[in-house]
Amino acid sequence: MNENNKKIQVTTWDVFKNIWKYGRNYKLMVFLILLGIAVSSVLGISEFYVYKLFIDKVTVFVSKNINYADFFPEILYILLFYLTVKLFDSWIFSASLFVMIRFEYNMQAKFSEVIFAHLHKLSMRFHSNKKTGSVLKKMNRGINALEIIIENLFFNVLPIIAKVVFFALLLIYFDWRISIITIAIIVVFMIWSIILTDYQQKFIDNENKAEDDAQGIATDSLINYETVKYFTNENYENTRYIEKLNDWVKKGKKAWKYGPLIFGGQETIFILGSIFILYLAVLNVINNIFTVGDIVLVGAYLSNMTGLMNGLSYAYRNIKKSITDKKEIIKILKEDSEIKEIENPKVLGKVKGEILYKNVSFAYHNQNIIKDFNLKIKAGEKVAFVGSSGGGKSTLIVQLLPRFYDIQKGQILIDGIDIKTITLKSLRQNIAIVSQESILFNDTIYNNILYGRTNATKSDVDSASKQANLDKFIKTLKNGYDTLVGERGIKLSGGQKQRIGIARAILANSPILILDEATSSLDSKTESLVQESIHTLIQNKTTLIIAHRLSTISRSDKIIVLDKGRISDIGNHKELLKKSAIYKELWDIQAGSFID
Repeated sequence: MNENNKKIQVTTWDVFKNIWKYGRNYKLMVFLILLGIAVSSVLGISEFYVYKLFIDKVTVFVSKNINYADFFPEILYILLFYLTVKLFDSWIFSASLFVMIRFEYNMQAKFSEVIFAHLHKLSMRFHSNKKTGSVLKKMNRGINALEIIIENLFFNVLPIIAKVVFFALLLIYFDWRISIITIAIIVVFMIWSIILTDYQQKFIDNENKAEDDAQGIATDSLINYETVKYFTNENYENTRYIEKLNDWVKKGKKAWKYGPLIFGGQETIFILGSIFILYLAVLNVINNIFTVGDIVLVGAYLSNMTGLMNGLSYAYRNIKKSITDKKEIIKILKEDSEIKEIENPKVLGKVKGEILYKNVSFAYHNQNIIKDFNLKIKAGEKVAFVGSSGGGKSTLIVQLLPRFYDIQKGQILIDGIDIKTITLKSLRQNIAIVSQESILFNDTIYNNILYGRTNATKSDVDSASKQANLDKFIKTLKNGYDTLVGERGIKLSGGQKQRIGIARAILANSPILILDEATSSLDSKTESLVQESIHTLIQNKTTLIIAHRLSTISRSDKIIVLDKGRISDIGNHKELLKKSAIYKELWDIQAGSFID
């Protein structure tokens, strides 16, 4: 299903259109490859004709119908011709291979770039409904499928078809009946192969789905390996993964049990056809129509055609499977993000930071989260949002303000401009966030801070680190800024990761700042350090604070108490303690009023 819940259909024709979409940028390469195939095919057929000439000359010489003086120069010419054909064929093939390798790499790189960019363009809803491991598996299979389709088309299907056609035409000169039988063998051979391979494909699709499921389990487990170890659930994870692997093996065996039937039928078709061809060839020898060289030519071709037809069948199976893999990634490419920019959207400059929620309603999975919400936040104001879990705090601020999701009703305005009329890039450049856990890339500390503004200078990064109380910690590290933080920052403590996240937000210097439970997971000492960094960060910024720990928001300009997607109360800390039952209850719980 796509983001609009419409099933996406992808045909085989769509796959080849997609390949040509990128392939047409390399028309000269494609032309050179096709030219090489054509020339190499003709030379390959010429090789068999040389066998005929050689055998015929030797037969004449053995029967003493030609003397040695005449025989030797003719044999020498034939051998030189054979050598020339083989050398040209080898070098043309090598040149085609050289061009093909460059073409493949260019195509794969371009296709990978397009997929990667598209995945980043898709909205939060798509990614929240997909397993990352499964998506990556489909992406890898789609890229590999491109290589397999190109290689099999250019080095198997087209050369084999060209050789068979050229040889069938050549055989018309010798005996049109043999040419007709050859064509019949090919037609019956391919019909058998296509029918059974197509029937087999639905089982291969099931195998691929099982493989994706196994990959999804593996990726999810390894990403969360720390949790696995905390709860000593290694055996549980192994069991889950093995169950998926067993399902994959079971479906794989079912998919490929038709292989022997396909291969056996192909061999039977070819053997029966070969018997008819050899029978006609022998009759032609008996009737003095064929020379010994002619029958050697037919025999050599039949021997070669076995390999060609098996190669064609193998190529078809590979292409068929790869088309299925390619369809899966094209389905993702056809996914249309629900978050779209209007035609000619406004580029938002540096804003003052006034925010207005006007009659905003939002539902997710048919569940109402926000209902007729109205709120005005002045530029530079520090506003906190509190309430029970599921009350809509993160949805309002983290998800809706940067347009990760679109509201169903109402407007959200920044400095009086509807965010739906603004380019997504300029909108999000005006908003920085420090979340409960700062997610870091498996890169250096420096690059993780630089992510806030990738064109920043070293002095900018130094300044941000200092303001985030991070500089002293960095100086204690052997590699300083070049220290690798590990996947998701696993090598750092929670406070260190938070300060990197704060440094990143300081570097971004966005006029609107979101603090989403920025200190809730920290101990008191670490929280004190982080709060100092936050105090520096929020200066002269419109700051939206989501917090469960009420002690961290008591100095906010105003506090919004949310209940079931609506505003229950608004006021400062002292006012809310008097007039808001929800706020008073939350405060008393955290202050320990219910502990005897």
